[in-house]
Amino acid sequence: MGIIIGYVLPVFMVIGIFTSISQFAIKTTGNIICLSETAAESYTYETTTTDEFGNSQPATAVELHRVDQRGTVIKSDPIVYAFL
Repeated sequence: MGIIIGYVLPVFMVIGIFTSISQFAIKTTGNIICLSETAAESYTYETTTTDEFGNSQPATAVELHRVDQRGTVIKSDPIVYAFL
């Protein structure tokens, strides 16, 4: 059991990283989060994170923005998008 988890879990993590910013993930998550008259857009920006030694490292953050028909951002939701 431990061997299976040792091999399968890293593979699923890599697949999850690649699919989290794909259009399929945005559309699927957007259908859950967004209202019928709004649409989901992916928004990425540069930020920093802290490594295990307390040093700042560059990172890229991804948020899901809910926008209306004019393109105005109604709500940005990084938390629910990350968990879904």
